[in-house]
Amino acid sequence: MANRTYLYITDDVEKREKIRGIAEYNYDFPLLFKIMCSTEPVPGKSSIFNLEEKAAIISEMSGGIDKIKNFLLKMKEEKSTLGSGKELVGSETCEKIMEFLDENKFLDEGYRYFLLEAAELYEMEADSHKEFEKLTLRDIEEINNTVKDVEYFMETGILNDSILEKIGTYEKFQYELSSFSEYLYYDFSSTYDKEIEDVQYAEIEKPEKIVRKRLMNFDYREIMFMIFFLLIFPPLGLYFCYDGFRGRYDDRYTSGLFLGFLGTVLMLFYLWKITDIIFG
Repeated sequence: MANRTYLYITDDVEKREKIRGIAEYNYDFPLLFKIMCSTEPVPGKSSIFNLEEKAAIISEMSGGIDKIKNFLLKMKEEKSTLGSGKELVGSETCEKIMEFLDENKFLDEGYRYFLLEAAELYEMEADSHKEFEKLTLRDIEEINNTVKDVEYFMETGILNDSILEKIGTYEKFQYELSSFSEYLYYDFSSTYDKEIEDVQYAEIEKPEKIVRKRLMNFDYREIMFMIFFLLIFPPLGLYFCYDGFRGRYDDRYTSGLFLGFLGTVLMLFYLWKITDIIFG
């Protein structure tokens, strides 16, 4: 599973008895999420992971919805492109997002805040979850810087270099525009029943600790490569040492020492990292 950024709306900064999905994005904190979370963003506790550190971002919802709608409408009106001739925001796409982000409906249902969960991205950067709060503050600073770039675009109709860098490619931005959905990988819709007048809210279940989606940030092919070397180097090194010893310390003995030493170092390193993940 990809490490994702998740964006929700919720009713309360602390209690969060109602949480509804808005969007999710793989391996990045995209531009549109930053714009939506740009109204008075503050660090908060995660609703996905059971952490002492504040690894989520809470921001005011109405202002964020207004900003993202104005931004997309401006891009549509300006027919903004990346130089390829393709408009970044088409009329149909813009209309769908405007309809999905129904501020009046959200307010009527009691939602007041955006809740951004980026802990899965932080676990790819940090050696320990103790660093997550620092990364959250870094992202809030990035959000505030993004606001300045967006304001410049709203005044001039020009996408500056900073915004263009965040947009990336046409294909990437189209994927970002299609990331809106009520149902995300972590779905909280079952925590309450909207059809019952006297709603009995269930406590959100949280894992005891973060489960790393990628071992030491390596994918399965890299892990298989490591295992191959761990299985080959030490026995091959021992064989060459033994064979070289019988041959009175010829080049095979030297090669065996090198291979055996390299295999041992690799094995100790990976054992240390795995132990750090399990008990750290």
